[in-house]
Amino acid sequence: MLVGPGVVIVDNDEPLLSGSGIVSKDVTDENLLDSWHGVLKRWHQNLRQRPRQVRSLVRKGIPEPLRDEVWQLLAGCTESPQLLEAYRTLIPQVSINSSHLQHITL
Repeated sequence: MLVGPGVVIVDNDEPLLSGSGIVSKDVTDENLLDSWHGVLKRWHQNLRQRPRQVRSLVRKGIPEPLRDEVWQLLAGCTESPQLLEAYRTLIPQVSINSSHLQHITL
């Protein structure tokens, strides 16, 4: 199913298993969280330019409380009303059906 430019939802793929499926909402690395807050503050000041530190921070992990905001910025939702609408439509579905999450290709 095509949702928007470059956004395709594939319903017939096998589930992608990753870990236990349980995500802890506890932030165990306060330094990582502080680093993300600083980067997000700069990113929001200039949405057209992704801060250099994003790549290394993504590799270290996106703290669960910030994932919604970070994924929207990474996907470019601020520049595309269609992507933002698709994101807002899909998030409640994923929350309800998180145990049945299949594969979303951006």
